[in-house]
Amino acid sequence: MEKSRFSEEQVVQILREAGRSPVPEVARRHGTSDQTIYAWRKRFGELDPADVKRLRQLDSENAKLEKLVAERGACNLLSVARSTLKYESVLAKRDAPVVGAMRELAAQYPRRR
Repeated sequence: MEKSRFSEEQVVQILREAGRSPVPEVARRHGTSDQTIYAWRKRFGELDPADVKRLRQLDSENAKLEKLVAERGACNLLSVARSTLKYESVLAKRDAPVVGAMRELAAQYPRRR
């Protein structure tokens, strides 16, 4: 989805302005088309800026909950513990100095063919 140059709160304020003034005039003033304002009107309807902010919070909460449900469902399907999803191997961190030294030696003493 393309990022809009207007935030949802700004869109609602432009729609309120379009309710008081002719739509073509408001569109010209804000650098948008008439169709854009009509699409915004269809999407946001009669929302207040505070309602839009609350709607955004609910959307983010909903996304988090959907992710949790999907993780739980996948774990149940595969019969694995949910803690395995967040597991990070400590071997890479532990072996990093040794691997670095081996790379230095390999660069210093290349193999002959």
